[in-house]
Amino acid sequence: MVNGPLGELTQEVPARMKVEQSDGRITVTRPTERGDDRALHGLTRTLIANMVEGVTKGFEKRLELQGIGYRAALQGVDLRLDVGFSHPVVMKAPQRITFEVPTPTEIVIKGIDKQQVGQTAAEVRKVRPPEPYKGKGIRYQGEYVRRKAERPRLVVSRSNKGISAQLVDDMDGKTLASASWLQLKKTFKGNKTQQASEVGKLLAQNAKQSNIQVVVFDRGGYLFHGRVKAVADAAREGGLTL
Repeated sequence: MVNGPLGELTQEVPARMKVEQSDGRITVTRPTERGDDRALHGLTRTLIANMVEGVTKGFEKRLELQGIGYRAALQGVDLRLDVGFSHPVVMKAPQRITFEVPTPTEIVIKGIDKQQVGQTAAEVRKVRPPEPYKGKGIRYQGEYVRRKAERPRLVVSRSNKGISAQLVDDMDGKTLASASWLQLKKTFKGNKTQQASEVGKLLAQNAKQSNIQVVVFDRGGYLFHGRVKAVADAAREGGLTL
């Protein structure tokens, strides 16, 4: 048990570790130099150090809200989140946890238990994790969110018989336009590279009909040469920007 100005914490420690307090200092002693005892020694020391820091200084985690209309507010001691749902989300403050909202887009979670503070922050973030396209959502302060392109993705698939291409909207999970060697099977005569060029031209035509001009080229692990390159080059010639 550790007492301090901010509260009291208790923690079970491994039975093999000897914990002593003397002259205002806490000493942790391990019974042997074996690897498992050394690991338990380090764990025990860290747990106790966190408890001491928690009851004297406390811990905090900061989160940020990004998105039009996204905001946080206190509702008594609880946290209210308006993050794009049809209704606000209210999170009850766990025991020994304090919510603070310095601004509508900032959340501070404070407490004396480091693990509890981290877990509570993770649960708040989970309400609306940052999405990978516009980055909207709840994130840790300073967290880097890898963004995906908002443009449709040009996906190529090939086989020994022919090649196909699709423009995929990852946000809605649907195909916007496509072209396949099967569409050319009855009329086309030429080698596979020429066939791929025709697929690229057909894809560009179908993309124009859907008002698509700019896409991201996803090779799907294929090297950029041969038929894959022929599709991309023909799509560019047809007016698509890759």
